[in-house]
Amino acid sequence: MGENGNKRILFHAALPHHFVFFQPVYERLAEDARLDWFWSSNFLGWQLKKHLFDLFPVKGKKVASFAAGARRYDLLLSPVYLKWDVAPRARRRVQIFHGVAITNCFLKPAINDYDRFFMIGPYMVRRFVAKGLLREDDPRIEMVGMPKLDKLANGEIDTAALGRELALDPALPVVLYAPSGTHSSIEGEGLELIERLRQMPINLLVKLHDKSRDFRRTFADWLGRVKKVSTGQVRILEGFDIVPYLALADALISDFSSAANEFLLRDRPILFLDTPDKYEINRERWDTEVWGQKIGVTVKTAEELARALERELAEPTRLSDLRRRAAADIFYKPGTATARAAGKIYEILELEPARAPVEA
Repeated sequence: MGENGNKRILFHAALPHHFVFFQPVYERLAEDARLDWFWSSNFLGWQLKKHLFDLFPVKGKKVASFAAGARRYDLLLSPVYLKWDVAPRARRRVQIFHGVAITNCFLKPAINDYDRFFMIGPYMVRRFVAKGLLREDDPRIEMVGMPKLDKLANGEIDTAALGRELALDPALPVVLYAPSGTHSSIEGEGLELIERLRQMPINLLVKLHDKSRDFRRTFADWLGRVKKVSTGQVRILEGFDIVPYLALADALISDFSSAANEFLLRDRPILFLDTPDKYEINRERWDTEVWGQKIGVTVKTAEELARALERELAEPTRLSDLRRRAAADIFYKPGTATARAAGKIYEILELEPARAPVEA
């Protein structure tokens, strides 16, 4: 608690999309005068920004990650696994996660460094239990869902206006290519895929992962390379929030990104460009047993993907039943996660909610 009696909350992010995941919850809590916010990051960005949170309209104090540990906090909210020295004096530590990728990168023993876990859905809990990292009845488990997807689940996105903003051809289907970070398809067949797809009668949207836009992580200008092969009805999306484009798309192309599972809420075709190198790196956690890439069509080359895309667009309901079952398992009560997360935060802080809490 601060000198003014307010509750002090530290939020740490390593990449912009980590905050995007939480942003709806923050916006719900931002006007509560009882809360003081602190924003920590170890990522300087690529646009001459001094701090990651300069990219977002947040209130409060921005601190470097190495300096965050000097203060006391009532609550640490983290979408990634942190070392204890980031906030050693936080009274409560909550892991909120930032996605649910096929790689199952959330499956780490460090989960037990936290006091509460804001689980995205039943699937995530079962994966932790299956790996022996948690018990099914662990009292630290809180079923919350994925806040950033609420606006998608609730139909709050004006896709017609977004299409006009991007100058898309309304007569053509919209296809979103969203590769993941390191060792993703953009580093393999990705550029060839864009060149092949731009020849098709589609609107192609390309959304690179934050990591692909950070020279320190990739040692290559992937954004510049993509721009060189993007002409015609290709649009490069340079923002950090993929959700509006998930709402706009008629089909999604990815590899192992959380975006593939998130697109399940649209119940539209999903196609995967194979990434064997990434699989070898993550094979112990990679989901090959439950949903994984079963929710879509997996191909090895750009040409194969183009042919598969034509088939899937012609028959978009082919895997609908499977996609709907996967969505219900992976995401807990879509459309209500923001209010639920805010309510849980008030509960942890022992404060009366500023708004009526949502049902569990």
